[in-house]
Amino acid sequence: MGLDFYIKRLLFAAFASVLLAAGCASPYVDDYRLVRYRPVLGTGPAEQAVSADPSGNSAGESMLRSLGSGDRILIYLRGIPVPEEIQDIVDGLGEVTLPYLGAVKLAGKTTSEAESLIESLYVDGHFYQQINVIVVAEDEVYFVQGQVAKQGKFLLSGPVTLLQAISEAGGYTPFANRKKIKVIRGSEVLYYNGKDIASGEIPDPPIRADDIIEVLQKW
Repeated sequence: MGLDFYIKRLLFAAFASVLLAAGCASPYVDDYRLVRYRPVLGTGPAEQAVSADPSGNSAGESMLRSLGSGDRILIYLRGIPVPEEIQDIVDGLGEVTLPYLGAVKLAGKTTSEAESLIESLYVDGHFYQQINVIVVAEDEVYFVQGQVAKQGKFLLSGPVTLLQAISEAGGYTPFANRKKIKVIRGSEVLYYNGKDIASGEIPDPPIRADDIIEVLQKW
């Protein structure tokens, strides 16, 4: 091998070193490494759910259902000498009645916000040095009984009609009188003809919270 061969090898090694150094300093390589290990926040639904709103609460928390008039709630007062459990309904003013405090407005608040408010009222009012409050919103339900496949209590999670409620209960039994379905709503008793509803002759009535649906027998 001549001198030219060794010179070429030295030049090639020097050129490769320059390329390697340039690659390590490249902003593209740095950016690639950062993007690979760093979560990228966008503006889609998943990203919006974890972004903060102006009030300081996360968007996910602000999307929680707020308490409103007519909501049935359970309030547990714990960490005090005599623990208490209060079952109440948020009234038309958005308030519930609590021991020592009287009327407390909870409408428009989530259960966690209601807990913090009640704890502050008890402590700041010097009723207790410390207290642990748990607020649970009861789900709205309706009941189906009589000649259906599955009697019981069902969750009213959205708009439900009479025939939908019967279908949710497994449908009619062979002994059901489809022409006479009773709905007990408080002190009011209503009767519906299920066949006329199914044929579209009369509207399918909506079911409300605490309604009791009874499918009567044929005889």
